[in-house]
Formats: sequence, C-alpha cells, structure tokens
Amino acid sequence: MKHKVIFWAAASVLAVLAACNKPSGLEPQISISAKDPVEAPATEYSYSFKLTATVDWEIRGLDEDEKSWLEVSPVSGASSSSPQTVTVDIKANTSAAERSATFEFYGSGLSAPLTIVQAGTTETEIYSVSFLDGQGGFTVEDKDKPAAIDEIWKHDPKYGMVATAYKSDTQENLASESWLVSPVIDLTSESAAYLSFKHAVNFFKDASVLPDEAAVWAREENGTWERLEGVYYPPTMSWTFMDSGSLDLGAYVGRKMQFAFVYSSTAEKAGTWEIQEVSVTRNDTGLPEELTPDTPGLWLELPALDDAGSGLCFISHDMPLGGKDVRNYSYCYSTGDRLALWVAYPLNDGLRGNGGRSDEWSLDPKMPRKYQPILYRSYTDRDENDENIYNRGHQIPSADRLDAEANLKTFYFTNSAPQSGSFNSGVWADLENMVRDWSSDMDTLYVVTGVDIAGATEVAHDNEGNEVTVPTGFYKALLGYDKDASFGAETGGYIGIAFYFEHRDYSGGSSAVMEQSMSIDALEDMLGYDFFANLPAKIGEDGAAAVESAVDSWWN
Repeated sequence: MKHKVIFWAAASVLAVLAACNKPSGLEPQISISAKDPVEAPATEYSYSFKLTATVDWEIRGLDEDEKSWLEVSPVSGASSSSPQTVTVDIKANTSAAERSATFEFYGSGLSAPLTIVQAGTTETEIYSVSFLDGQGGFTVEDKDKPAAIDEIWKHDPKYGMVATAYKSDTQENLASESWLVSPVIDLTSESAAYLSFKHAVNFFKDASVLPDEAAVWAREENGTWERLEGVYYPPTMSWTFMDSGSLDLGAYVGRKMQFAFVYSSTAEKAGTWEIQEVSVTRNDTGLPEELTPDTPGLWLELPALDDAGSGLCFISHDMPLGGKDVRNYSYCYSTGDRLALWVAYPLNDGLRGNGGRSDEWSLDPKMPRKYQPILYRSYTDRDENDENIYNRGHQIPSADRLDAEANLKTFYFTNSAPQSGSFNSGVWADLENMVRDWSSDMDTLYVVTGVDIAGATEVAHDNEGNEVTVPTGFYKALLGYDKDASFGAETGGYIGIAFYFEHRDYSGGSSAVMEQSMSIDALEDMLGYDFFANLPAKIGEDGAAAVESAVDSWWN
C-alpha cells in the first residue's frame, strides 16, 4: 500500500511537470517565422519575428564575442499556445568584413536554429585628421633637439604640421631627430587598413635622403617601432603638396597601433617637412574595389558611348561653381591600357575660373587603384642622357580649370597620357593655348581631347613598373557655340573643327597646328568615333551634318 502511494505521488508530479511544460492538448513544437539566414546591413539594425513554442525554451549557442554585437530578447520563455515576439538587436559593423552568428531556440529536445549574417561596412575611413586645424592629438617626442631651437615640429594653420631644424636667424643647419606620434588607432575589428597623407618637402640635401630624413614608422601599441616602406615623395624640392600613396598597415590589423612621422637632419643640411591631411582607410586609399561607371548626361561634348567595349568605363567628375556642382570633365577609360581614350568637357572663361596650378598628382577616387597608372612622379623611362622620355601629359589641361578644387581634379592620374617632352611643350601646348583663346570669344567651346592607340607597340612605365600604352597620336575635336550666332548663323550658332597629330615633333607654332586641322567628319572617319552625338537633338540632323562636315573660316 505504501508503494502505491509513492507511485501515485510520483505520477502526480510528472503530470504537473508535463502540464507546466506544454499547454494541454498541444503537440510539442518550436518554430520561428524568421527567414534563415537573416541578412542585416552594416548599420545598427533591429529585427523582430514570431516564435511558436509549446514547450519552455531558451537561447543556446551564442559565444561572448557574438553577444558583444548581437542581443536577443527575450533569451528564454515559457510554453504558450500563442506566438511570442522575439527581437534581435544588432550593433553597427565598423569592419569591412562580414560577420555572422548562429544560435538556436531550444526546449524539450526540440530546436529551431537561426543564422544572422551582417554585411561589412562600406565606409572606408577608420581615422582622419587635418593638421590645418591643429595637432590632432599627436604628440611630439624629441630624440635629439638642439638647444638653439625651441621646437622642431610645430603647427601652422596654413601649412599643417611643419618640421625643420634650420635656424633661420643664424642660417644654421642643425642635427636633430623628432617624432610626431599618432594617438592609438584601434584596428582590432579591421581586416585591412592603409595610411595615407599629403606632404611637401623642401631644402633637404636631395631626394635620396628623404626615406631616412622624412620617414614613417609604426608599431603595435606599446610594441617595437618598425619603418613603413613605400612612401611617395615629391621628385624635387618644393612647397608643392603631393599624396604619399597608400602605406599598408596589414601587419597591425586585429590590434591597436600607432604610427609616427620621423624627421631628422644633419649639420650639413636641415630640410623642411610639411604634412597636412592624414587618414587611415579600410581599403587602398578609400578607392572602389571594382569599376562602377557613371551615367552620362545629354551633354553636347560627349561622343557616342553605345559602342564602348569590355574594359572601358565612363567616368564623370564635378566641380563647384556658383554655389552648386557642375560637370568638370568626363572620360572613357581603358583599364588594359591604363589610359583615358578621350576626355570631354565644356570650356569658357567662367568654367575656366581663376587661380593657379596645383601640381598635386593623385589617385582618381572613382577608379580602382589596380587600373590606374601610379604617377606621383613622372613615367620612369629614361633616355641615354638619363632624362625622362615621357611627360605626364594632361588631357584636360590644368590651365583649363584654374579654380582650386577643379584644378586638383585635372591632376588625377587617369587624366595623364605619356607624351614626349618636345611634343607636350611644343605643338600640343600651342594647340591648347589656341583652344583657350577661341573659348574666350564664344559662349561655350565643347572639347574632346583623346589618344590614338591604333598600332601602338610602345609602353611607358609608372612609378610601380606597370605598363601604360604610349599613344601613336593625339587629337582634339571642337564644337563652338555662340548664342548670338556671330558665327554659324545657318547652324544655330554652332561650328566645328578637329585636329590630329602623330606622336612626334612638329615645328612652326600656330601654323603647324592649323596644318593638322580637318573637319569633325574626317576625324571620325580616321578614328571610328561619333563625336558630339547629342548635337542632332539640338539643331537637327541636317544642321549637325553641316557643322561636322566643314571647317568654318572663323577658326582661321
């Protein structure tokens, strides 16, 4: 009898437990309405879904690292015949790397798994500072400071952080060493990082000493300093700022680190090093990884683009004018040749602007680095006299865009083509001057400048040894417009002319230029392009044909 009581009591407890674990009359079940996997953006994100659990349940499978960026609420619950709401809160992913977590809703031997996949950030910047605004949290560590000077590194609101051990009042060069050390940079969640900065050097002994006397070092936090290689220095002593190139910080990703600008000098010569904008980015200089073409507008200067082949990409750059952004220039780029096949832009005195030449050659922010020629210095090919064979020839000339921001964009590497020095400074410069003069006498001159690479066999080499196709010829197609029709009265105020030059020396100045002139149609027949493809929509097919088939006497 006693055993029966105990058995009845045990059975009663089991019945109560079963009643507590699932609602009466329902089959044990755990299921979720969420799509598996849940794909979350890199930004902070919250996702809610329904959980059906007729048994008591809990979350299993999240480790501490995953809990640091992902929170599930609630983390457990009682059985219910009604669906329960579960929310997953996900913190922003500041790394470019994708991350994921898999966990399960578990109870009574039942399980419903769920995976969260969060995209990496597309934001490229990890850290940046402008030394024009101040010292930016950097500290100065003088290793060898002469008593005759108060400081080696100092801030200048016009030039940034400036280092020199030259004592101007006594005209002395002093031996020194001083470090400008960054704050700690957190790369613990990064998979890649690159350092770049703008700098100018002057009054050093020569360019050969720059890697030692204007060096960049890095270390893991509290670790040993190591020199960073690959800094691009200006080819000559001047106050012209240039981009340092991208210094790979891959050895420090996953950790906290610091970098330092290390200036040194000798009693023989104490140069001056100026540094302005500094940034650490997640990819190489913050450039896109793959080609993304821009959408062309219905601009009069554009050639037809519908026959662009593989490896060609249309890119357009803007510039500020009158409080708004307007087009600066556009180009069609051949990745295999590391060369813009043509550059097109409008030109008049207002678009030309006022200012000077920056000479700050830099990477084009719209073009993946792997396709660009690296031209902080000129092409590396030398002749028997150890002189540069090729200049960095602008396609849209620097002098056609003089406002500061617009001018900087003419110094993108993608706007350069290898030109022999005598051609660049000779007949080609004469034509560029004539184009500017013509543009001042009309409302707008629409310009296409391009290269001919048909039959090209020669290559130039950029600063990293990459091959760049050397054009066999250069050309310009011009469409002039005057709203008062002081010329082109029968064609809506439009007239056209074109020029083609073999890539060789010419003599004769402006007369040699005009000897190479031809109609736009003739240049199209020579090259296979359809220039000014939007002109017929403006003045009709017959008007456009008249403009492109003849050279108006106004040009002479």
